[in-house]
Amino acid sequence: MDLHAIFDAPGSQAPPVTGKWAALQVQPDVGTGEILNIGVIFAPARGPLVFRLLPSARVFGVLFGQQGADNIAFLLRVLHERLSSVRKRADIPNVSPQVALSPWKYAAGHHPDEIVARLYASVVTLARAEADRAVPIAEHSVIRTQDLRDHVRRQLPEPMRGIIRSLPVQLSDPEGKLHSIEMPIWHAPDDMFPQLRFGTLISLQYRNAIYRKAELGPASQYFSTALASQHAASGARALFLALRPPDNAPGFTAHDITEIEDEFDSLTWGFQKRTNVDVRMVHHLDEAAHAVRALFN
Repeated sequence: MDLHAIFDAPGSQAPPVTGKWAALQVQPDVGTGEILNIGVIFAPARGPLVFRLLPSARVFGVLFGQQGADNIAFLLRVLHERLSSVRKRADIPNVSPQVALSPWKYAAGHHPDEIVARLYASVVTLARAEADRAVPIAEHSVIRTQDLRDHVRRQLPEPMRGIIRSLPVQLSDPEGKLHSIEMPIWHAPDDMFPQLRFGTLISLQYRNAIYRKAELGPASQYFSTALASQHAASGARALFLALRPPDNAPGFTAHDITEIEDEFDSLTWGFQKRTNVDVRMVHHLDEAAHAVRALFN
């Protein structure tokens, strides 16, 4: 398939949105030199960058083993965090020697999100493996944050599934400075829920403490930013939820679980003192879905 011909061909009528796009690529094994597409990024002629990444590194576990998948999961997390605050091509960070951009090409369409979705479906072939799951995630000893959020979304009633979001939230702090934060639950006040509801869901079910800290640290910072924002000033309700391994989970010792609980308490103790914040550590995926539904009761 000639992607250049598809996306670069001029049309009879000028499209409303034009710009440049590139594939986000990773080299999992420097020894083999193999390069795989893990996402796309689009820089419109006007407006901020738009990107989309693989939702998880699960497929890399099949190709490179659990350690390889954990490494890619960490890179995906860092990329998502860093790209969420970037507005122009010149500011795209170099997060790792393993990550690169393909040459930039022209793209056009009716909306940046539509362009990114089209490109992502065409060039990120690994995403097709995400559609079918050979093993239920509850049977994995490692459960990634994106897996947790996807599971919660599927467990919610159909009308509620839209509350689990993937795009960052733009907030102003008390000084008027704009912040872009990752907050998977953000429901602005409406007729049904007159108070803001927001929350974060993270998994700490990683064997390596580095990956747990990469989830917990940014999540707690984003949560603090949301609590301090003007949006949360009038009686907002919030949820900070983390999934930890159940007792006797394969691959986790009692010491590992105690360490995870201590890490969680050290960064959330300030939130636990607030009456409008529900801070929870759950052991099972279905408990997480129940907590999200409770936020909207």
